[in-house]
Amino acid sequence: MNNILDSIKDIQELNQHLNENLKETLKSEYVMKKLTNKDKDLVIEHFLGLDEISRYNRFCISFNEYSIRNYVEKIDYDKNGIFGLFDNDLNMIGLGECVIYEQKEGHVKEAEEAEVAFSVKKELQGQGLGNRLMKRLVRFAKMNDIEKLQMYCLRSNQASVHLAKKYGLKISFDGTESSAEVSFNEREYFKEIVEEQVD
Repeated sequence: MNNILDSIKDIQELNQHLNENLKETLKSEYVMKKLTNKDKDLVIEHFLGLDEISRYNRFCISFNEYSIRNYVEKIDYDKNGIFGLFDNDLNMIGLGECVIYEQKEGHVKEAEEAEVAFSVKKELQGQGLGNRLMKRLVRFAKMNDIEKLQMYCLRSNQASVHLAKKYGLKISFDGTESSAEVSFNEREYFKEIVEEQVD
């Protein structure tokens, strides 16, 4: 009887080990790619495919199809870091954006600044994909000599607020919205992030 129980326990442990390995394998099979102007339709499809809450969380306002197409049309893919996260079937399941601010006419730019944002399909949220996108955006910003990074999100969007804090962005709240920013020279932590091997 004890031998049977031991065998069952061994099988259960093996099954748990296999499940953990499978999860790690599935995680590693997501592919990240820097998008170009040719990928506009994919970006539009991604935004339109987000559920209402996820889309609202991304833009902090209600964005209809016309607004999305207009927004995507204005993206400068050469200058900015726009990254798509794809599954095994090459469906884009996440999108990260690091948009470098333009210098306003008549204003002296004190530092190179950029804004980051990301979105992940609802069914895949909570699996660390937002963190993976954020890490890639931070790396892009650092490698492009961005001195100050900003992010805007809804106060109720706890996942984004959590990631902002994780990456050292200082949070400030204004009603239902929150803004976060960090100056790279304030945080040696970013050096460690940049030196990690990221897709």
